[in-house]
This record gives sequence, C-alpha cells and structure tokens, in this order.
Amino acid sequence: MIFSKEAPTLEKELHKVFTDKKANMLNYRKEFFNVTLEEIEAKIKETEKSVNEAIADEFPSLLA
Repeated sequence: MIFSKEAPTLEKELHKVFTDKKANMLNYRKEFFNVTLEEIEAKIKETEKSVNEAIADEFPSLLA
C-alpha cells in the first residue's frame, strides 16, 4: 500500500503513463493495466516527492 498526500493526482498520472498497457480495451470504465509492481514503483519514485510505504503491522499475525 502506498500513502500519498496527493493520491488522486498520483493515480491520474499513473493512468496517463500506463495508458498503452491497458488490459481491458472493451470496457473503458474498468481500469486494469498489464504492468509489474517494479514498473509502478519506479514511476512513483520518479513523480512523487514524498511517498511513504504503509506498514501492515497486523499482517504477520494473520499468517500464524
């Protein structure tokens, strides 16, 4: 999960960047992209000055 003070702006930017990698061309209301997490992370680091990763403190306890 990513925290951003400008989440709507970040989302709009990511959609513009990855528009050529859309996976669902029949229904434009469905937003699926064929990209890797590494591609997303790299683009966020380029565009976002203050991105913080959310910490899932409870996640390890769910695996037990």
